[in-house]
Parts: sequence; structure tokens; C-alpha cells
Amino acid sequence: MFALADGTLVLAATDLTNYLAGAHLTQQRLGVVRGERSKPRPAEDPHAELVRERGRATRMSSLLGSASSAVVTSTSRAWPPRTRARSLRRPLPPRRRRCARARH
Repeated sequence: MFALADGTLVLAATDLTNYLAGAHLTQQRLGVVRGERSKPRPAEDPHAELVRERGRATRMSSLLGSASSAVVTSTSRAWPPRTRARSLRRPLPPRRRRCARARH
């Protein structure tokens, strides 16, 4: 949600969803857009840096692990996936011919 230079309020789909979830949050955001109040500051959380650092470490190990296993998975595939193999074994049903003119 933001305001244009002429004061027109521009809303997004999430603004409608947020309003349906609770009108209080929408009123607070309208106050910020209109300049009636300041934007809220994030709360001080003593554990936030610890959580961020552990998240980064987990993400890096996940990325490094998937990069090394990507080589193995791409070369270890010896046949098409099971669904493709099933479709190759099963014969297709015969096609029906369509008439050029409509039947009445």
C-alpha cells in the first residue's frame, strides 16, 4: 500500500487479504501511508542474530551438499522415470476418426 504524488492510494491484493485478516493492521498501515504515524521499528530480539547465523550455516551446508550430490544424481540415471517407462509399455488406444461435417 502506498500513495501517489496526487494522494491517490494504491492497494495490492495482499492489502485486501490483510484487511480480511484484521482491520487493525490495515488502519496502522493507512496511518503510515498518510503520514499520521511513523513506520514501526523491528523489535529488539537478543536471539535474532543467533537464529540468522544458524540459518545461514544450514543453508550453506544444504547448498554445498546438493551441489555435490547433483553430479551423482545426474549421472546415475540409467533409464527414464517410472511413469515414462509405464507409458512406453502400455499400448495407446486406437484413435477415432472425426468426420469433416457435423452429425445431426
